[in-house]
Amino acid sequence: MVGRNVTVGLVMALVRVLRHCTRIGVGSDTLRKKPTSRPEMPETKTKPNIARKQRKKPLPTIAGRQFKLVAELEAEINKIRKEYRPHNEPVRGLDGALLQCYMRHHESLEDFEQYHGEMRTIEIRHNFEVPRGCGAPECVQYQIWIIFEDGYDHPFSYKISENLFGVVEDHCAASRRRLKWIDKAARHLIRDQIEEHVLMHLETDGKCEISGVKLNRSKAEAHHVGKSFKWLFFEFITEWCNQTNVNPNSIIVLDTDTVGGKSFEDDMCDAWLLYHARHSRIQVLSAAEHRKQHKGSVQPPWGELFV
Repeated sequence: MVGRNVTVGLVMALVRVLRHCTRIGVGSDTLRKKPTSRPEMPETKTKPNIARKQRKKPLPTIAGRQFKLVAELEAEINKIRKEYRPHNEPVRGLDGALLQCYMRHHESLEDFEQYHGEMRTIEIRHNFEVPRGCGAPECVQYQIWIIFEDGYDHPFSYKISENLFGVVEDHCAASRRRLKWIDKAARHLIRDQIEEHVLMHLETDGKCEISGVKLNRSKAEAHHVGKSFKWLFFEFITEWCNQTNVNPNSIIVLDTDTVGGKSFEDDMCDAWLLYHARHSRIQVLSAAEHRKQHKGSVQPPWGELFV
């Protein structure tokens, strides 16, 4: 009995010693240690070093004025187009000087000066080829007209879709831009053929030629069957350049009297209109069916023509 009491006493004493060691931070490594310094901060992830986009250099001084970006310059030209008075007279003063410098960079100016002499004056006029909308004065579309040495005048868009003022394009960008305008001219020229075909189909049938959905003029779209428009034009321009010994890179794209319209010189225009009328086959489709027909289409090898 006495031995049992001694054993119990020793166990209790040992428990008290362990509790005391825990409070003062000594003992086994498994015991909780009292912190002796500030807790470590959680590890923070460092952000990747992302290079910032370099700010574009400001444009050179233009007619004594400094613009940071081409968009700011374009906005100022558009403001002159809308607000300058009087109309049908040469634009003078600072606005006139700015217009002269700006339009010198227009991509079509050189082609016009080749036939009509140098740019003489610039005027703001109404272009009667542009729909007047509601007919109210605020709906009237005024444009920038350039008058050349021989008296010829022509409207030009205030937007210039190329790199400007000493910014050099790389060769690939210049080729893509040139192809864009040639493509636009080819499409512009066949608009009447396309429109005539669509209207005739709507009068006689009026349905999508694939799905049978009823169409009106706003929902009807023309689709080149067999050979796409791009392949037709690629084959035409290849054949025409071979027959006429014309280098594709020397094809001239001209502005038309219609805003945004593009064209070629007369002989090429006539040849393209005839070729398209003979070789194209047009379907009238809904927008949804038209999109389906273009999925997975293969582009012509334009790089073989425009170097």
